Amino acid sequence: MVKSASEKVAEEVAFEVVSDVINQDEEVIGTATFQEDADGVVTLHLQVESLPEGEFGTHIHEVGLATPPTFEDAGSHFNPTNVEHGSESESGPHLGDLPNLVVGADGKVDETFEIPGVTLDPDGEHTLNSLDGSSLIIHTEAYDYVSQPTGDAGDRQAAAVIFAPQEGSEHIIRLMMSK
Repeated sequence: MVKSASEKVAEEVAFEVVSDVINQDEEVIGTATFQEDADGVVTLHLQVESLPEGEFGTHIHEVGLATPPTFEDAGSHFNPTNVEHGSESESGPHLGDLPNLVVGADGKVDETFEIPGVTLDPDGEHTLNSLDGSSLIIHTEAYDYVSQPTGDAGDRQAAAVIFAPQEGSEHIIRLMMSK
């Protein structure tokens, strides 16, 4: 039997998550598509518009929450291996450290990154699909690849929830208690 191109692609993608990227005004400005292929390679395809021109740090964070305008509830960088931050640090990088985004004058980004060492499989080691979930944050400054603990990337200007916290997560319990 001959398979169509879409059937072949579907076989090659083991997991896929598509998330809206929102800005500080809670407007949807794009999408973040995370895919894991049959070989366990995770990629992020980021398509965003309406960003200011410049270079911005981008990281995966340890909690699947992203409440504008500060996105502080996303927690710290995803770092299940407990190493120093930055690809230029002696023990780094965090598994959530991604390359800087370079945004042109048109405010658009269409980039694909490979994210080594992580999985989307909820049963896998270093999964982004954990009890606490995970999120993607675009910062307001360039990531310098070495400064501790965050790479001097500034505040948070946009975010996407990759996986929301699951029932039983301390973050969900705190949210329920605050209501």
